[in-house]
Amino acid sequence: MNQLFNQFEVKKMKIKFFLMGVVLCLATGNSQATNFTFQAGLTIGGDAFIDTGNDNDLTAGDAIYFGGAVDFDVSNDAIVRLGVALRDGEAEFTDATEEFSTTQFELLYLKSNDTLVYGGGVSLHQSPEYKINFDGFGTLKQNFDEALGFVGQLGYLFDNHELGARLEIVDFETTGPLLVDDSTIDGTSISFYYAYRFR
Repeated sequence: MNQLFNQFEVKKMKIKFFLMGVVLCLATGNSQATNFTFQAGLTIGGDAFIDTGNDNDLTAGDAIYFGGAVDFDVSNDAIVRLGVALRDGEAEFTDATEEFSTTQFELLYLKSNDTLVYGGGVSLHQSPEYKINFDGFGTLKQNFDEALGFVGQLGYLFDNHELGARLEIVDFETTGPLLVDDSTIDGTSISFYYAYRFR
């Protein structure tokens, strides 16, 4: 019972930390929503969920994602970007398919000039889930806890477009019966992204 209570408290602390960051950033200066941003990207990196020695093993950082964000002006050259994205990774084998999915919320503080946007912030992964689908034999699942990560970002601006790279540092942890190799999987990844700002 104490272990369950401690897990619940850790989850609450992660969510509170994220929400406090949202409030603090939006309370800085005279913030107002300026535009909506569509974003999509490809991420690589992290540890394999199940290491079979195959180069095709799915890792916690291998995924594609797409989502949206709202930008808030906090000064002449800085914005707070509050976003959400659906992230999904997949690896296919002869008789099985690995999948990993998560809903990712982000709070980023970004500085910009005429050509560059750069900064960082935090990410919160809700309901991370790993699955193996065996052809003709059903599906096995591994649920992970909410995960708090840290993000750094650098992008190039032209017109309403944004191209860039990101680094995210995050671990995915589970306390349930193990399907994967370890109770903590490193999901640290590098991603390449495209964003379009609707002004």
